[in-house]
Amino acid sequence: MKLINTQILNNRNVSIDVYRGFAILFVILFHFDKILPFGMIGVDLFFVISGYLVSKGLLKEIENNEKTNWKLFFIKRITKIIPSYYFFIIAGTIIARWLLLETHPDQVIPINELPRYILFYLNYNLNYTWSFELAWSLCVEEHFYIFLIILFLIISSISVMKNKMKTLKMSIYTFIVISILFKIAGHFYGWDTYAATHMRMDALFLGVLLSFQETNEKIINSNSIKYTLIGFGLVTVSILFFYLTSEKSFFRNSIFHTLIPISFYCLIRGTLFFKFKNSNFIRILAYYSYNWYLWHALIGYIILNKFSLTIYLALPLYLVLSFIVAVITTKLIEEPILLKRKKIIKLLNLKK
Repeated sequence: MKLINTQILNNRNVSIDVYRGFAILFVILFHFDKILPFGMIGVDLFFVISGYLVSKGLLKEIENNEKTNWKLFFIKRITKIIPSYYFFIIAGTIIARWLLLETHPDQVIPINELPRYILFYLNYNLNYTWSFELAWSLCVEEHFYIFLIILFLIISSISVMKNKMKTLKMSIYTFIVISILFKIAGHFYGWDTYAATHMRMDALFLGVLLSFQETNEKIINSNSIKYTLIGFGLVTVSILFFYLTSEKSFFRNSIFHTLIPISFYCLIRGTLFFKFKNSNFIRILAYYSYNWYLWHALIGYIILNKFSLTIYLALPLYLVLSFIVAVITTKLIEEPILLKRKKIIKLLNLKK
């Protein structure tokens, strides 16, 4: 079985694939006994990338002075996210009950808790089952999609193009700032600043901002931006070092997950058109990242807790087995659904 068609890679943005490949590696290594202590930043990187990707079609409609096609948007999002996710929840729950119910019952989703996972409101009551806890980030994504389409429907109703673009840009910056302010206030009021949607919306809107600015290639590739990125890279390293050695809760709750997405936004913006030679390996990982993301925590927990293996044996087994599951579920579920999506879009005449 060929892992990926070369034509598929040719049709994708090289830079975005490279960052997405590193994002999934960060997360996967973090969730395996925290081998990579700061790997949780992979989720922040995923959020910025997601905001960039899902807004591109909406922005194109605005630029072409077309009405926002919300039906097309939701069909694309639902067919991409829901089938693999629901399959994971169902199949993962069966596997967890089979292998973990007697010895680790806390790793099995209780039946009465399933609606929180299926209806995407887990992240507002984060009493989760660890092997399935990454569902919180999908809740953030789903809420963001609804919020984003409402915003674009409002923007598309404005008659003057100049006013559309000005209002959109102002809205993007406003929501980034509001989300950051929520995080700062959240620390002092004891709110959850990690998983709640309104606390993480800034990272997603930074991706929208990147997509908005993509048309101005001269600005993206200017030397001043490149120099700025070097500075932000140095700052980010310092932040990570401070985070790993600091017990200051305000930094953890409010500052860290504010500055990290900003750093990723700047880094991606400065390298958006880089070709990254010899990057096919990391890009293949990126292609399977969604299903890998879904399955890795459960598989890792089973390997760490059901088998008496040294870390040197457990880690490669975890990486290989979880990636194989990702490839299988992508080939058997995600890809066939996406092929049917094209037929549905054509049948409903939603493509402009």
